[in-house]
Amino acid sequence: MRTIIGLGIAVLLTAAFIVSWAAATARSNNQANTLATVGKSIDAFELMKNATNLPHQQWDAF
Repeated sequence: MRTIIGLGIAVLLTAAFIVSWAAATARSNNQANTLATVGKSIDAFELMKNATNLPHQQWDAF
């Protein structure tokens, strides 16, 4: 009987934890809007044209 009660309490605590975790990580409108814009394509050529002051590797002449 003790084993069943202990197992029941463990299941209830686990379910409560999962429900509270899911409620805390629910998406807000701001997150949904941000995720909607992620799917748009990024034009790499435009990024390269506008890039300035990028670090570069310098080779020593031997």
